[in-house]
Amino acid sequence: MNLAAVDLNLLPVLAVLLETESVTVASQRLGLSTSATSHALGRLRDQVGDPLLVRAGRRLVPTPRAVALGPLVTAAIAASEAVFTDPDGFDPSALTRTFRLHTTDHVSLVLGPSVDRVLRTKAPGVDLYLQPIAPDVSPLLRSDRIDAGIGVFPDAAPELRRRRLFGDRFVCLVRDDHPRVHTTLDLETWLDIPHMLVSPRGRDGGLVDRVLAEHGRSRRVRRTVPQFLVAAHLLAHSDEVLTVSARIAASVAGLLPLRVLEPPIALPRYSLELLWHPRHDRDPAHAWLRQVLIDASHALPSV
Repeated sequence: MNLAAVDLNLLPVLAVLLETESVTVASQRLGLSTSATSHALGRLRDQVGDPLLVRAGRRLVPTPRAVALGPLVTAAIAASEAVFTDPDGFDPSALTRTFRLHTTDHVSLVLGPSVDRVLRTKAPGVDLYLQPIAPDVSPLLRSDRIDAGIGVFPDAAPELRRRRLFGDRFVCLVRDDHPRVHTTLDLETWLDIPHMLVSPRGRDGGLVDRVLAEHGRSRRVRRTVPQFLVAAHLLAHSDEVLTVSARIAASVAGLLPLRVLEPPIALPRYSLELLWHPRHDRDPAHAWLRQVLIDASHALPSV
């Protein structure tokens, strides 16, 4: 292919058109007139040999070819930026950029204060959007709709990059004046008490239920909530038990009338990982933010 005959300036236009699926919205985001954006779409159609966006009622929808091009376009833009960026000359204080991370309030509570302190002092132009974790972050990373995910990702796409941030373990929480639980928690009492479950992705059950199933046992989950902090506040006014991260428990037990107890059954430790797309491997700004997250995790106390 003769690259000299291709207008690479159209790549950012194509990326925004595919994201917004609207010539009007894309023109506003690009700072172009509607007619200029429409003209650019026409040129893109000619060069790609595909309509890319077609009318469906009052809106535009991408063709199968456009859907397939989406990840390639974002990767091409990232690669082009990396070519003309001097990684040795990167200065976070001069950076103006928005990063979007999918994670849980568990991670936000554990890493947030340290990360926020670094961003305020060393990169005041950086905006960090912490968004609720999706059931599957892989397509969001592939399409560059988010910059990274932090959590437990057993089913993430194999091409994504992983970096372990920190480990955690399970403990049990009950309210201080729980009528059935005192200084210890035995297995039969634990199973007889209704449980509260934190499920950030909205799924039924979790690791605790899988461990119980291996022992031929089960529990009743009476309340399921998506946030750890909401669960802790609800628990302070209920007779349920919450089996949860030791780091979360340590953070909230001093603020709420809650008691921390060891689980009456052996539960495995687990790791929280940073997940990103390889297109950002050589992006100096992305690499810097990853290091900020890694440094914050290294500063955490052991649990």
